[in-house]
Amino acid sequence: MTEIQTISAPVLNLPGVAHCFTTRLGGNSAPPYHHANMHFRKGGNQADVFANRELVLKALDLPPGSLRLVDQVHGSRVVLANGLSLAETEVMEADGLVTTHRGTTVAVYVADCLPLLLYAPGGVAALHGGWRSVIAGILQEGIALLGEQTGANPRDFHLAIGPGIGPCCFEVGPEVTLQFRDQNLEEHILSLPGKEKEHIDLPGAVKSLALRAGLMPTNIWSSNLCTMCRDDLFYSYRRQGWPTGQMMGIIGLN
Repeated sequence: MTEIQTISAPVLNLPGVAHCFTTRLGGNSAPPYHHANMHFRKGGNQADVFANRELVLKALDLPPGSLRLVDQVHGSRVVLANGLSLAETEVMEADGLVTTHRGTTVAVYVADCLPLLLYAPGGVAALHGGWRSVIAGILQEGIALLGEQTGANPRDFHLAIGPGIGPCCFEVGPEVTLQFRDQNLEEHILSLPGKEKEHIDLPGAVKSLALRAGLMPTNIWSSNLCTMCRDDLFYSYRRQGWPTGQMMGIIGLN
């Protein structure tokens, strides 16, 4: 087994918190999913995927078998993972998980959508930040549920925005830009030189929504890494189509 290369967010390097964003480097998966594929429903080998996930848990010093995922559907539902098994959560149609339990690790899988990791004193959350989920309110729902479970003020939350498709590559049609305008996010709609269609700065939109929710600017971090540009580091559905692998954003209390 090969160690998986990961990325950490300085804003989440806190006592009692373990987290990372995985890359495609390292791991066990065979072509065309090489190497560190984190999800098998799109065709990857299940045994390889489970082995890759456990490598990440081990590297983070989180308990083996503690990972919880959901059936992501590009919506805004966030579920509480406390006391639930992977068999229970992975059939739930949702796009985020919250936990306040040590020994329960939450994660989302991505291949251009943004993995969003939240910390509040006493709990953590992992959210699937595709544009549809962002517009639907996934961040606000995650903040609300994590706040409800911990009693923490949004000023004390920390948010890490992981690698995803960047404004350089996220070209969209007017039906998408209209929805961002409807959410008063027009500042994140970009007209780039030489490009016919407009582009969306999705990490920027997420940061704006986090600030509106009461998070402090100093507690928000973005990787600013584009999954479509960086073939050397990441899987990208837009670049490759299926079959391709998927990465994870993962966080837990230890």
